[in-house]
Amino acid sequence: PTTKKTENEFFCNICQCAVSSSGDKNQSLHIEGKNHQKSLMFYKNLLEQWDRSVHVTGVKSNVLEQEFIDYFNQYGTFKKYFFGRNKGGYAIIEYESKFSAEKLLALDQVHIVSNCP
Repeated sequence: PTTKKTENEFFCNICQCAVSSSGDKNQSLHIEGKNHQKSLMFYKNLLEQWDRSVHVTGVKSNVLEQEFIDYFNQYGTFKKYFFGRNKGGYAIIEYESKFSAEKLLALDQVHIVSNCP
C-alpha cells in the first residue's frame, strides 16, 4: 500500500500520507497503526460493497419503485438500494451476497420492469 516518494519518504496510498523511510521500522509502525488499520478496513468494506452492487440504467420515470424492487428481488435479497428515477433514470442495488449480483450480471440481457424496457 506504499510507494516510494523520495529517498527519505514513502507515501501510504491507503491513508494518503507521507511516511518517513528512515528504516523499515517507521513503515511497519505506520502499517500496524490504528489509523491505517481503520482506513484499510474502510476500503476493504467498500470493495466488498462494490462486488455486491449492480448499477441499473435506463429506469423509466413511470416505473413504480415497488415493481422495480419486486423484479430485482428475484435475483437475491437487497441489502440496500438507491432509486434515482428523478436523476437520470438509474438505480444502484446492493445485494446481500456477491453471488446475487453476479447471477444478475451473468444474464447479459435487457431487463423489462412493468412493460417498460
